[in-house]
Amino acid sequence: MTAGADYSRHVLGLWFDVCDPGGPRLGAIDRLAQTAEGRKLARFAAMLMVETGFKDESVHAASYSYKPIDGSWESGEAEAFLKQKFGAGAATYDEIKAQRLTAAQFTDFLFDSVPVEPHITVLDVGCGTGLVGERLLGKVGVLDGIDLCEEMVAKARSKNVYDRLVVAEAAAGLAGCGTHDLILCNWCLLYMPRLDDFFAAAARALSPGGQLVLTVYACGDAWDALAMGEREFAHSRPYLRRLAKSNGLAEDRMEIRVLCASPGYFCVFDNP
Repeated sequence: MTAGADYSRHVLGLWFDVCDPGGPRLGAIDRLAQTAEGRKLARFAAMLMVETGFKDESVHAASYSYKPIDGSWESGEAEAFLKQKFGAGAATYDEIKAQRLTAAQFTDFLFDSVPVEPHITVLDVGCGTGLVGERLLGKVGVLDGIDLCEEMVAKARSKNVYDRLVVAEAAAGLAGCGTHDLILCNWCLLYMPRLDDFFAAAARALSPGGQLVLTVYACGDAWDALAMGEREFAHSRPYLRRLAKSNGLAEDRMEIRVLCASPGYFCVFDNP
């Protein structure tokens, strides 16, 4: 931890003590979040909490600014929205700092967590323009990609990073791409309130002994998922673990790290 992070951790520790002397840190966050301005501050502070080691506290703080899912997010509407959003932005997608940042955050975790070797086959689900794929170039045997948006896939294809690219929704694409040793899904599942179909398809698409590596925005354990905004969602650890177990996958690793600018769960699940 850097000197700056040490100082930030010290300040946060003092703040927890001032807000709720002698009490649990989560209680201090609960006190802060009683007002709208306090909830905004808690959301802002959540990233700093992750970076300074207050990881569970960060998820608790961020969850105060999320809302229950109202059930209006239909799959057909979702696909149309995402195709329009990413189709319009594909040409300049790689120029946006947040996109490059999340690719780096994910691949840092990937290289820390699983063996990435020249003989393995890899499927990048929600590959976008290929920012994750670029970081795997020359490191794996086969690299395939799936994305919902034709314009994003065209941009990825122009980089000559992938062996095969498919335009498809995540679960449908997984069903049609055969089996792979390593399935990746970074900064994609935030657009899905329910992940049941994804986990079922990913489990079937993993080779024996294969691994699924994914990221989601994190919400507290009391919920399966919460809405972060009109079209984005955060998911909980119990929900991810339940889906993994019901599809025959074993949890290898689940860490709280910064995903873009919010707390996220970075996960590895094994296919025994």
